[in-house]
Amino acid sequence: MPVAGGETVLVVEDADDLREVIERILTANGYKVMLAASGPDALDLIRGTKRRVDMLLTDVVMARMQGDEVAERVRELQPRTRVLYMSGYAQTQAASVKALEPILEKPFTEPDLLAKIDQVLQGSVSGT
Repeated sequence: MPVAGGETVLVVEDADDLREVIERILTANGYKVMLAASGPDALDLIRGTKRRVDMLLTDVVMARMQGDEVAERVRELQPRTRVLYMSGYAQTQAASVKALEPILEKPFTEPDLLAKIDQVLQGSVSGT
């Protein structure tokens, strides 16, 4: 199983319980984690830190700002940030969600999450 090298992951997820589970998994595996419940909250966090965000892990479907817009706005502030989308709608949603790559389908296991993050950080998948 991959072990993190202290990379910073910004998690944007509007479901409190899932956000907390992801935080526990990532922290226990050596990642530095920043949490946001919405896209606007994520942008505020990035504007308020000098820390480099290595990866954005964002839900695709959220009320205040969709995941693709969050990714676009984060990259305006930190262009080298890699992106991993997650969605519970990937198999049933319209082609627009399926077009987002790379995507982690919910529900996922801890090994699935860690492997996908490692792939994106290592450049094995595009990371948009």
